[in-house]
Amino acid sequence: MVKNVVQQAGVVGDHAVVHHMTVQGVFPDQRDVPDIDALAGQLAQLRQAMQQHAGQAEQFVEIGNVATAEVEAKKGNWDGVLNALKAAGKWTLDIARDIGVDIASEVIRKTAGL
Repeated sequence: MVKNVVQQAGVVGDHAVVHHMTVQGVFPDQRDVPDIDALAGQLAQLRQAMQQHAGQAEQFVEIGNVATAEVEAKKGNWDGVLNALKAAGKWTLDIARDIGVDIASEVIRKTAGL
């Protein structure tokens, strides 16, 4: 059995067809990809700040997403970081901006589409 692994796709399948489509990555230019070690440190700072302000269940879910991204960044797993931060919300981005973690803010903004 052949298993296909798709990182990013507009259409998949034996008889799939697509017209007039543009697919763009989160960081289309490799020079824009942040330092994953610096990002891991900023995600740790962000997680700690979020823990101090969380009160609603949804906010604790967002903390979990940031914690997962932090763990994946420490492993050097860029795809894992992006997958974890896809679900980040405006509250996460607002706190990241408030505490000045610029790398994390930019990754969250681009990944979550905020």
